[in-house]
Amino acid sequence: MAKFGFAFDLEGTIIDVERAHHQAHIKVARELGVELSIGEALKQILHFIGGPDEKIMEEIMFLSKCKNVSIEELMQKDEIYYKEFLKKEKIQIRSGFIECLTEIKKNNYEVAIGTLTDKDEAWHLINNSGLNNLIITTNIVYRDDVSVVKPAPAVFLETAKRMKVSVDFQIVFEDSPRGVTAAINSGSRMVIGMPIYGLKEVRDLLIEAGAKYVFGDWKEVKIRDIVDELNKSI
Repeated sequence: MAKFGFAFDLEGTIIDVERAHHQAHIKVARELGVELSIGEALKQILHFIGGPDEKIMEEIMFLSKCKNVSIEELMQKDEIYYKEFLKKEKIQIRSGFIECLTEIKKNNYEVAIGTLTDKDEAWHLINNSGLNNLIITTNIVYRDDVSVVKPAPAVFLETAKRMKVSVDFQIVFEDSPRGVTAAINSGSRMVIGMPIYGLKEVRDLLIEAGAKYVFGDWKEVKIRDIVDELNKSI
């Protein structure tokens, strides 16, 4: 019998701190004279969901046509604003995820996290949400562990390696199009979108990137059905 593994992105997919990130990006843009709603940012900033932040700052600078500030300065501001907004957010696991994780473990499937957040920042989220008690820490892959970022497949090749599963049997959950592309590039045949925004354009971007299904809520996810479908397709 095939050995299945489940790999999850961290920010957005499991822990919803994306709103703090996005508020920070929008505040930086506003200071450069660019007023954006979430919907407008999704249309005008290619990397708005999933980053990396450096690309987002470059795209904001392009929109502003500002020449008297560096990307490094914008990134520093963005980080300060993110931490300010994060203080107002409760760091918690998305509703329904623990029930899905319980189902996964009950069936003895492997579990990993593949995040491109730096280890210190990611561990802060993992520890403060209680996720550290639910997933083996050696199966958590951080930005520090890979040489290239999404949409390169490195992070999900590493999660499969740590779970000791074939990439064919690795099921990946992601909230960003770049993350979905990274999972597909790694060889995963079952990539699922888990966006935090219930906007049609977000869903469309995930489907466009190759997500097999898109769910807005973990309560919609049926682990057994997903495994059965993947099993039949290989």
